[in-house]
Amino acid sequence: MDRDNIVVRCKARFQDPSGRTYSASEWASYVNDALADVYAARSDWPFAEFTSTSLSIPAGGDTVALTAGTMRVLSVFNLTDRIPMQPLIGHDSPGAYFLDNTDRGAPQFYRVFGGSLIVYPKATATTSLQVDLLQGMNTLDTGTESPVWDARFHHVLVYGALRYAYEDDGNEAMATSMQARFDRMIAQMVDAYFSPLHGGYPAVSDDF
Repeated sequence: MDRDNIVVRCKARFQDPSGRTYSASEWASYVNDALADVYAARSDWPFAEFTSTSLSIPAGGDTVALTAGTMRVLSVFNLTDRIPMQPLIGHDSPGAYFLDNTDRGAPQFYRVFGGSLIVYPKATATTSLQVDLLQGMNTLDTGTESPVWDARFHHVLVYGALRYAYEDDGNEAMATSMQARFDRMIAQMVDAYFSPLHGGYPAVSDDF
């Protein structure tokens, strides 16, 4: 189901006593908000795209922004110094340095924080990194684009978009109802993609 068809379903199912309507561009924005929520639900969706990108740490720096839509960093390689970099989590030794990172040298460790990659030590010279990562779709930019996951679950975006529409309309009861349906569909997606019990074919129903 492409974005245009998702928007058509949203328009048909949005019910407002005052007769309020949303434009196609507003619905497209709601659909993309719901798309972001799907990717935020799991960082290991198997339909996430594997990609490899080059990032640069300036001399004296330790932070660089990750590519938009990054879901998970898989590995980092210091191309300049030919060093496979090691991940650190929280304050694992020597993780405490991230709060006061003043040492300089060839970056050997990294940490993901928010939308940034932080390295240790600070780079003595401009350093190129190769970053392997999983990336989600940022947006459905055109009406003919479709979500990359199984078509059985495309209408999760209808629920998600309706939730945002009802929130903006001030209808909290319907927004809560749509959120619950969105959450149930996410649970079905998790079951289909990660559980071996159903062979990847759970029962899916549109409960409108």
